Amino acid sequence: MTFKKVQIVRLPTTDKIYTKYHEFLSAQIGKNYDWAGIMGFITSRDWRNDDKWFCSEIVAAGLEESGYFNYLLSNTSNKISPSDLLLACSVKTNIYDNDYLV
Repeated sequence: MTFKKVQIVRLPTTDKIYTKYHEFLSAQIGKNYDWAGIMGFITSRDWRNDDKWFCSEIVAAGLEESGYFNYLLSNTSNKISPSDLLLACSVKTNIYDNDYLV
């Protein structure tokens, strides 16, 4: 697969947050991918429901759980899209397009 644009996010962190993030992800192994999650962009659903995950939502949940963000991400939305996650991360670090600062 060829991507037209690659955005790179390098999150500065502490060892404690890094460890907690990976512990969270390890605890998610075996859970289903949320194929219906894409419909959450239209329907009402709780993106924090941890029975199954959509790609950007598991990353966002892990960042929340690890304490990376000093706050919970907005609860007003029923989804965390890749764009939403990128915006949240941009508060903490620079975003790069193909290794060049945006």
